[in-house]
Amino acid sequence: MKRIANSLASGYYESITKPDGKQPYLISAGDGGVLSFAGLWDRWKSPETGERVTSRTIIVTHANRSVIYEFAMDRCYSSWEK
Repeated sequence: MKRIANSLASGYYESITKPDGKQPYLISAGDGGVLSFAGLWDRWKSPETGERVTSRTIIVTHANRSVIYEFAMDRCYSSWEK
């Protein structure tokens, strides 16, 4: 039986690939509040070990416009600095 989960976090990381490697960015609420993620969790028995396992996943989608805008602006400013 799958169960609905609500995961709370102060932020999460997104990475942008740049010529010199990946640059991580911390995404958080502008007011310092808590972010909430929809998810699923389940308990199951591992077929390899027989051990009971509790697993959890969050449901993700494409970034919203404000996050995309911030990444785009960062890329623009980075190219102007060269």
